[in-house]
Order: sequence, then C-alpha cells, then structure tokens
Amino acid sequence: GGGVKKKKKKAVRLMRPIVCICNDIYAPALRRLREQALVLRFDAPPASALVPRLSHICRKEGFL
Repeated sequence: GGGVKKKKKKAVRLMRPIVCICNDIYAPALRRLREQALVLRFDAPPASALVPRLSHICRKEGFL
C-alpha cells in the first residue's frame, strides 16, 4: 500500500488577545486553555460603584 502521508500541521501562535470570562476556571473543558493563558482574577465591584457608572452609560446611550 502506497498510501499518501499527511503532513502534520504546525502549531500556530495567535498574536491577538482572546478574552475568556468564566465562572469556574477549573472546569475540565478549560484545562488546555488554562495551560496557555495568562489568568487574571478580579474581585466583584461594590454595588455602590456600579449604580452611578451604569446610570452614566444609560444617559450617554439615551436610555434615561
């Protein structure tokens, strides 16, 4: 059998950022991504900071 050999694809490194937001960083489906990613953790902002900011955005967008 003179089968045709397939060439292995070279790994391509993406040079643009990918933002992934998740609730469970240790979910099995994210294991390979987690190995390659720079993981940043953020604390939830206090509600007292969200309300004025969302009001500002809504006014700028013409919702209020």
